[in-house]
Amino acid sequence: MVRVRKIWLVTAWSLCIIITAVTAYLVMLYGLKLGPVKSKEWLSTVLAAIGGETFISDPAKIIFFSIILTMAFQRKYEVDTHGVEYLQAIRFKVRSDRKYIEDLLQRRRHPMYAPILPEIRQEMLRKQNTRRNWLYFIDFIASALFVVVISIIINRLWSSHYYTNNQVKKLITASHQPDVGVIDFYNIRDTSDMEKYLEYTIMYSLYNTRWYNDKEISEMQNGNSTHDPLYWTEDCAKRMLGLPKLRQLRTKTRKCRNILKQEAMCLPKLSEKYKDTDVYGVGWTPAHWTEVIRNNSPWQYTQDLSSFIFRLYRLYGKSGKMYERGGYLTTLGPKRRQADLTLADLRENYWQDARTRVVFLELTLYNANKNLFSQVTLTVEYMITGSTLLNARITSVQHTMIFIVWLIIFLSYLVFYFCRCFFLINLQGFFGYLSSTSNVLRLLIIITGFLTVVIYILCYFNIRSYLELFQKQGTDSYFDFDDLTFYFLTLKICLSVLLCLAIVRMLVLFRFGKSITMYYYAFVISIQWIVWLMLLLVLCIVALHLISYFLNTYLIYDVPRIVEKYRKVMQHYNPPEYEYHTAKLFILVKVISLSVFTLLLITLFMYYTKTARY
Repeated sequence: MVRVRKIWLVTAWSLCIIITAVTAYLVMLYGLKLGPVKSKEWLSTVLAAIGGETFISDPAKIIFFSIILTMAFQRKYEVDTHGVEYLQAIRFKVRSDRKYIEDLLQRRRHPMYAPILPEIRQEMLRKQNTRRNWLYFIDFIASALFVVVISIIINRLWSSHYYTNNQVKKLITASHQPDVGVIDFYNIRDTSDMEKYLEYTIMYSLYNTRWYNDKEISEMQNGNSTHDPLYWTEDCAKRMLGLPKLRQLRTKTRKCRNILKQEAMCLPKLSEKYKDTDVYGVGWTPAHWTEVIRNNSPWQYTQDLSSFIFRLYRLYGKSGKMYERGGYLTTLGPKRRQADLTLADLRENYWQDARTRVVFLELTLYNANKNLFSQVTLTVEYMITGSTLLNARITSVQHTMIFIVWLIIFLSYLVFYFCRCFFLINLQGFFGYLSSTSNVLRLLIIITGFLTVVIYILCYFNIRSYLELFQKQGTDSYFDFDDLTFYFLTLKICLSVLLCLAIVRMLVLFRFGKSITMYYYAFVISIQWIVWLMLLLVLCIVALHLISYFLNTYLIYDVPRIVEKYRKVMQHYNPPEYEYHTAKLFILVKVISLSVFTLLLITLFMYYTKTARY
């Protein structure tokens, strides 16, 4: 028992009370200086910080220090078997004086130190093994159900929205006004076709002015509506968010030699070495960067500021090359007239020319009926061979991703794993716990699981905050779908990693590695028989070929197919009796030989697997 002087106890408590009172007084004075509004904001921030420290930070510290302490203080024996850990027993120092030895021997004569009978010890070991097997079984069932829960969440999250995406693809790529000479997206062959597609097909698809009953949208809407009617698409089911973005990547010319001209200038394929990033004037005329003052200039290269490669998954072209988000870009207007003027200006000044290697059209549509965002990415690649590769990719994301029931089950499994992990760490010690592969996988699942929950919360609030910010900026700006879905893609990656870890741990609990080891040794000790059986199989196949050749019959390795072929021949051709019996004999020999070979292979595999098990 530790004794503390009363004077020190009174001094410590007095100092704590004085410091607390002075601090509270200074806080009140500072709050009066800020005013009522800022004081409330400051107090709410302080209370939130105190709550976070009480419920998050302090429990995390306690758990961390408890894990550290369990690494230093472990039990020296097993409760069920009284097995002593020899490493700690070696470090234990016994006193060498006579009095201590006599006292120790006197205590050891007590009946409680008598050796355990073999029968009792065997019974204790049997109970311990039974309990361990049941725990493994429960852990395996929980792991299997956890895999099912993750798969269901991934299925809900990975919903491809096939029918919606297919409708959007038809809306964007197909021509809706064939009388005016429009062109389908998949019929584009050169830059002139691309210009026709942009000026006609896209305009009619995105800037619709009439409903299904051929009345003007403005006549059908409420007078108090602030929506721009020209933002509705051709099917009157979706609205365009923000402005469509049109951009291209170009190459520089390089010197090359050919049979026509020794000092010819060639157009290379797109690469980092020959990528064009210069600043131009209208019509690709040389210009200094200070002369280009317009932010939305299609003649000025815009650098890609994204540092996350996984955000570029939608920018894969048909050629298999992944492109960047930068380039020479411009946005089309929110109204049909503005968009037509922009496209006409680009066409008249030859914005697309021989040096253009790839053109992107990117826009976002919102389906109000399904509360769904659809990102449209059209990629047109102009190859140096003269061909054109076209790719249309539609990616849809639900506005609200709420899985209340499955999230509760998911969190329940994580809490169960965490409690189990904490119990075993306290029982075995931290390093002893990490010595097992199954325990390491459980710890990784816990960390990845809680990280996934945090990313899910960030994803939910990121979508809400971005939509609020976009509404404040107005519709005359580009809707950045990549910023909207950044945490969504991160959530997909974390769930995929979590699913892989859960499956691996389930296989470990299923003793999958032990089965692989057993089959490996069965293969090693039966390698001679395998070689002989392979030779026998080759001889059997050669013999069947020879028999089929001499009997002039069919050689089909699938027995049902050879029987079916045989029946068809019998229906159209009436052979002599000896040919009929010959064909039946051949089928019988084939079936018997394959059956014997299969039975022999299975028997040898079972025998050597049983041998390898021991």
